[in-house]
Amino acid sequence: LDRTSELAEASVFRFAHERLDRLVERGAASLLAVDATRGLADAEGVARAIADLVEALDEPEPQQDFENQQGGGGGGGTPGQDELVPPVAELRLLRLVQRDLADRTMLAERGDGAPIDELARDQRALADLAHEVVESLRQDAGGQIAPEGF
Repeated sequence: LDRTSELAEASVFRFAHERLDRLVERGAASLLAVDATRGLADAEGVARAIADLVEALDEPEPQQDFENQQGGGGGGGTPGQDELVPPVAELRLLRLVQRDLADRTMLAERGDGAPIDELARDQRALADLAHEVVESLRQDAGGQIAPEGF
């Protein structure tokens, strides 16, 4: 991640990679401490974090809108098409990490998951990232998206 400036600039991906690193480290520590239950939960978290990264970067099949199906419509490319990490991939990853944090928070409430203070830090950081992403998209779109005060 450090070697690729485009990935480093994708703040949600940077956050996801840092979180993945913490999960791997905690999982290794759990296994060294012979805490198989915690180690397994951390390994599942690592697998889900990797799957989320892959899913966020997956290009969905393009859908033709009604105008294009009828042979009309204008041209124009998709904004951000030349970027290594398109904004839509950041939004997808943001949603996937939010879902994972919600699931992990429910586990923590039952005593089966990560420490609650770690989850709270991640949730706070993710909220800040969501605000950053929306602001960036608003600037790119000339202020045409998301109401002020998001």
